[in-house]
Amino acid sequence: MKKKGVPPPHAQQDLTPQTTTTVTYKDEDLSLSLIDVDGQLIRAHIDEDHVTELSWSILRLGLLEPIIVKPKPDGRYALLAGLHRLTAFRKLQRTTTPATIV
Repeated sequence: MKKKGVPPPHAQQDLTPQTTTTVTYKDEDLSLSLIDVDGQLIRAHIDEDHVTELSWSILRLGLLEPIIVKPKPDGRYALLAGLHRLTAFRKLQRTTTPATIV
């Protein structure tokens, strides 16, 4: 009797990865002046109410999730995720922010 939904043994593929990719990242405090907000991954609209609430949360609890950036050839960093968090840090007049560099 043939089982439904199971391909025959000769049709099954070996799904074992043939190569591995190593992704390295590091967490550090980055100067806000080195972070550029450009690119297509960034939101076009900043919700000011959300930024205000986030600023208060950062004051009370600290930053729970660092922003994510990638290094640029000129030594600066491009923001990949965390526009509201970055804006909140700027609103709080902080000079650095926790960041994950990928």
